[in-house]
Amino acid sequence: MSKADQNSVKPSADSLASVAQGFAKRGPAPVHLWNPDFCGDLD
Repeated sequence: MSKADQNSVKPSADSLASVAQGFAKRGPAPVHLWNPDFCGDLD
């Protein structure tokens, strides 16, 4: 694939700020709900 075939994206500062605010409203990841199967012993 050449550079001519690629689409370049140059987001504005406003669009990045908007996305960041959207993630901030979601809150932190729900790690308290994470309960994986046995993943091995910790040393």
